[in-house]
Amino acid sequence: MLIAELFTKKNSGEIARKRLKHLLTADRAGCSPELLDLIRADFLRSVSRYLEIDPGDVTLRILRTSSEQPAEVFPAVCASVPVLTLRSHLQHDIRLPI
Repeated sequence: MLIAELFTKKNSGEIARKRLKHLLTADRAGCSPELLDLIRADFLRSVSRYLEIDPGDVTLRILRTSSEQPAEVFPAVCASVPVLTLRSHLQHDIRLPI
């Protein structure tokens, strides 16, 4: 994270776009925004047990995927998680080259 990002104020348009994107994702997935927030929190907590991550860089989406059967559509979770460090519970953390 850049130092400048800490001190820059986000404009209302950017905040509104993020909220709208969140609502559209929830609508497409067929679940409430609150449920998506719970899924994201649980996902981040679970992944953080094994990996050091920056939660702000994690992208979590719920998509609709079709199956081999016609007219069958299933939700699927798609996550992009940039990993900073692999956590080793037996030894020290393993740093990944950047």
